[in-house]
Amino acid sequence: MNYEKLKSILFKSNVKVLIIGIVILVMGVLAALFPFISESFHGSTTALVIIGGIFALLGLLALKNVFPAAIKAKSGKHPLLKAIKEGQKDYLVWVYKKQIDTTLGSGGATIASSYNIAYFTKDCKGKGGELVLSRKDSSDDLIDYLCTQFDIPYLGYADDTREAVNIYFETKGWKKL
Repeated sequence: MNYEKLKSILFKSNVKVLIIGIVILVMGVLAALFPFISESFHGSTTALVIIGGIFALLGLLALKNVFPAAIKAKSGKHPLLKAIKEGQKDYLVWVYKKQIDTTLGSGGATIASSYNIAYFTKDCKGKGGELVLSRKDSSDDLIDYLCTQFDIPYLGYADDTREAVNIYFETKGWKKL
């Protein structure tokens, strides 16, 4: 793992989320327009337009947030990359591996697992970021690399760590991590 590989992972992660945002946006627009373009539709037009509108807004929100991050990652101006270049050893506060399980139905057998990396920076005010990794990217290698670049006070996920980070960011109530 090196700086260029991290840059690539940051870009690919944002592109994946961007694609999901586009899919949600398109589904929302199609759902909202369906009652007007389908002659055989006999349901509640208002309900479908509202639900489609909500999905379209969620897709737009994802695009609004992720598109600039993808550009910053590609150009090397992403805050994480800048912190490495500038030697800000205290930039990362908490980093942990997040397991994503694919199951057969609700409560069914796990058929596959993958890992993403959740991270919290010193100025994120308790709102962390997440790197969506491909199957070929090692979450352990990425965490090891981040540990060489930053002095991370909270590493790994545990209830005690989560509580300590809540105290660090002064998060209370529904904003707790």
